[in-house]
Amino acid sequence: MLTNKQIMKEARTALKGNWGKAATFTAGMSIFLVALSLILDANHFITLPTEEEITVNGFAHYGFEIFFAFVGLAIAFSAAQMIISYAVSIGSCSVYLDFVKTGKFNWKLVKNGFKKIWRNTLSCFVANALMCIAIAVIIGITAGAAAFLGIFTSIASENKEVSYFIIMVVLCIVWTAAITAILYKWLPTATLLLYKLASDNDIKAIAAIKETFHEVSPNNWKFWCLSFRFTGWFLLCIVTFGIALLWIAPYIAAAAAIFYREISGANDVPEDAEILEVQENSQVPEDPKVQEESL
Repeated sequence: MLTNKQIMKEARTALKGNWGKAATFTAGMSIFLVALSLILDANHFITLPTEEEITVNGFAHYGFEIFFAFVGLAIAFSAAQMIISYAVSIGSCSVYLDFVKTGKFNWKLVKNGFKKIWRNTLSCFVANALMCIAIAVIIGITAGAAAFLGIFTSIASENKEVSYFIIMVVLCIVWTAAITAILYKWLPTATLLLYKLASDNDIKAIAAIKETFHEVSPNNWKFWCLSFRFTGWFLLCIVTFGIALLWIAPYIAAAAAIFYREISGANDVPEDAEILEVQENSQVPEDPKVQEESL
């Protein structure tokens, strides 16, 4: 398996001579997603009354219908943005998986993200939902424990301010440690799940999450070390007001594609192919005299 340094070097080698195409691709996808968010905005279709209008005319003048319609439309537009964003992201992963393999930018592969759009949406949604639920549960449990300790210390302790301060410090430490542990364990899976869905059209939604988790988990530390190698490049994005991201995003995507290819064994030769190759190479050519006698 390649080291992180070798992965980044291979990504740069693949992008050599293709930086312009990669930046154009990144700009095109970014413009599309920004335009999508601007178009799918409920405020363009339903205008809610202001507080002054409600004060003057009264709430009954507008009724609940307009508010329900606005909320329903906002939810529908958000769902549409999520579905299309997942499809575009997976399509982009298809582009980069093919790019690091062939060295050519094939924009048409973006449409691969729309082929299994419902499977892709379900898989990505479940993966992200599990991470958010785990974080919410940790926050809820620790907040409940802090509330209980706060009530207990308010009764038993004379110096309440110091007790509350200690509880808040402990709470912050627990929250930070727990959320960091969840992100460390799950975020690599949620990230590389996009590449799994892009590379396998036959796998089911939940099976994709399970397989990605089993492939990525042994390499979580390697994934985070690779991610931290781009810290300096992100600082460059800040200095250039985000312009450098047009070139850095392809660099990261190509490196992630190579990383996924390495951990998923995409470079491995199938066992059957190896056996056939050995058998072919092990065949001893017959002696011409034996062939003549057989004839």
